[in-house]
Amino acid sequence: MAAPKATIQKDPDTQYQHFIPRFVLRSFFDPASIPSNGSTPPGIVPPRIPLPPKAVDPITENEANNAQSAQQNKKKSKRRGKKWKLDVKNPPLKFYDMETETRSLHYTSRCYGIIDMYRDISQLKDQQHIEKMLSELEAISAKIVARILQAVDAITGGDGRKVVNLTRIERNSLRKFIFVMKYRTALFFHKYNHHTLATYEAVDKDSLTQFMRKTKISSPRMVWLNNLKTILETHIDAEGTWVHDVRETMFVHDANWFIFNMQESYMAFVTPGDEVIAEEGEFILSESAFGIHEGPTEGPGASGETGGGEFIEYHKLAPLSPRLLLVLRSNFLRKGNEGVYDQLRQMTEKLTSSAGKKLMATPSVFAGLELEPATPSYGLNLPVHRFKPKDDDLFAFKIQKINSKYLHLFNTIILAEAKVSLTWKTDKAMKNTLKEYLDNEDFKLPGDLRWIAGIPGKEATDLIKQWNIFLYRRKKICRLFTLLGGSVPTGDGHHYQGYKEHQQRLLSQPSLQGYFLLGGTPDTFPSDFTQSRLISHMRCIIADALPGGPQNLMYRSIVFRNQMQFYALLPPRIVFLHCKFWRAGQNHRDGLPVDSLFTEKTLHGKSPVKIPDGAEDVLPPLAHKLPKTVLSLLLLQTTLAQVEHQRNLHSGKHIAEFSLFSNFGGIRSSWLVSPIEGLYKPEIGAQIVSWKREVNVNRDEFSLEMKVRLQLKRNGVIERLWGMEVGDWVWKWLYYVPDGKGGLDSW
Repeated sequence: MAAPKATIQKDPDTQYQHFIPRFVLRSFFDPASIPSNGSTPPGIVPPRIPLPPKAVDPITENEANNAQSAQQNKKKSKRRGKKWKLDVKNPPLKFYDMETETRSLHYTSRCYGIIDMYRDISQLKDQQHIEKMLSELEAISAKIVARILQAVDAITGGDGRKVVNLTRIERNSLRKFIFVMKYRTALFFHKYNHHTLATYEAVDKDSLTQFMRKTKISSPRMVWLNNLKTILETHIDAEGTWVHDVRETMFVHDANWFIFNMQESYMAFVTPGDEVIAEEGEFILSESAFGIHEGPTEGPGASGETGGGEFIEYHKLAPLSPRLLLVLRSNFLRKGNEGVYDQLRQMTEKLTSSAGKKLMATPSVFAGLELEPATPSYGLNLPVHRFKPKDDDLFAFKIQKINSKYLHLFNTIILAEAKVSLTWKTDKAMKNTLKEYLDNEDFKLPGDLRWIAGIPGKEATDLIKQWNIFLYRRKKICRLFTLLGGSVPTGDGHHYQGYKEHQQRLLSQPSLQGYFLLGGTPDTFPSDFTQSRLISHMRCIIADALPGGPQNLMYRSIVFRNQMQFYALLPPRIVFLHCKFWRAGQNHRDGLPVDSLFTEKTLHGKSPVKIPDGAEDVLPPLAHKLPKTVLSLLLLQTTLAQVEHQRNLHSGKHIAEFSLFSNFGGIRSSWLVSPIEGLYKPEIGAQIVSWKREVNVNRDEFSLEMKVRLQLKRNGVIERLWGMEVGDWVWKWLYYVPDGKGGLDSW
């Protein structure tokens, strides 16, 4: 009998929990996506996804197989002959997966969520208490949104002056809901989803550490859940005492951000105008649609909340349905506040960084769109000094119609931040929006597309990251556009053509020909360039940290040898770029010409200075004749040989050669002579590169090494084994050979 095996059943406490609520998702259901004959919609994803298993009492393997077969047969018999039926509470939505570039239908119950996203494992009885509180807030918000959508339906074809009255409590509940929608996005879930501070990497780590020590909270994840719980439990009272309460309980950075979002802006509702509806214009949805803002950003982070940087939130967006967008507009843009904004701009020019000045000088793309704030009604007409806000104060919100220009611009903001998925209602509306996005010159490739080397180090790294994100997103959006029947122009428009021109310049760059021969492409260059720059930077940091003086020479050599062994494991194309940085640095120190593609010097669009080919340039054309596993090591070894000979130009070649032998070993331990029985001595190389080596290499070994090299060269052994081209490269760049006239004993 087979050994007992545990059966698997679902953990009853496990839930698939949405970060975009179902009442919003259901509004994006398109009845036209369902076949009229009652058959299963094509491309629909099954409504169930595997949940984490929970082990129970073991049973035998045969019993488990029999139980499973019986259950499957029972399900098949039920499905046989049964037509697919629409569940209005769980309709399928159009869903585009940006990673796989596939378009399908996903049930509402299984999209825009994460398993056990809000589960509080610190609780023994009710681990889903946060999810229940979220459900209560969603229920309140859903009723408010339903009233607003009724007003939207009422103004279709009219003058657009329909008004919705909300009490202060309702207004504050809706604003709280919008902030919670932003705070519970996947972005913040992943920021805080750590069970220890050791893996937490956000810029506020020091502050979070102090908060956790003060409150005795055990993990960043529990901080996030505590913050959510505080927000959900806090009544936003008219007197404003809630401000003090959240600062006392929440992590202070997030508390201040919550307060800012509740007070800094005013709320407005917009809907597509009649002419837009006639063109089938609608708002769209993405995984990040409730967590983005419109406004300039400087430095890392799309919004600044997790990645640092400086930013201005002119508008915060919340698509509540294909025909309703909630907008939170900064009070600086409120009609009548122009003077306040100008004063702030003048203060910024005097007090803040150049980045801050640039931010304040950048206007909103919606500066020309008039959005009226709500009209308050406080009941009794009291003097200002006797006025007290009350929970039942009324606010009249006008549903404002917008034209196609602004509708597509709002959608473009959502597309410009999408990274995972997109959802829409009608295909024609989505196709129109995608076309507007692809043709919009304001959303072009970030930064100057001249030589990337002309930008200082950190700025270049940030720019490369922006390029990669932009190109990734644009490629995915172009694919969806074609799936919907669109035709992407050759070169993908003028601004994308700029990047194509940049790629052609890279392909024609003389100093990069070796990179492309080793498998590099213009698409891989940005990330490889960044990686090689970081390797060079890391080497400098390590070198600066090592102790100096002749007494520590052996220790420094050990560290260097270990570095080389590690770098030899990297892809050859990245090592090639690193060797370029390495040699450029040595040339700079020696006062020799430097290829400006591999320096920190600003280029201002000038063509890079070409320097003579080095060892790293000679090897790539021979790569097809050499074992792939040794290419990176050979690039490092030959570059070091050139650097050492250049460094010891006035001291003699024997000093450089002995240094190379001390770090890498010689030809007897090289793969070049591995087919020669009796000559190949890998143990020599292993002994030389070992960190356990306590003394320098024996000079008798080195003298024998030089004699073997001379004999191999005279007899043409390497040439017969690997070809003439490889032989020429070996003796010119890799292993220097004495002419023998001065006597080998001198070595």
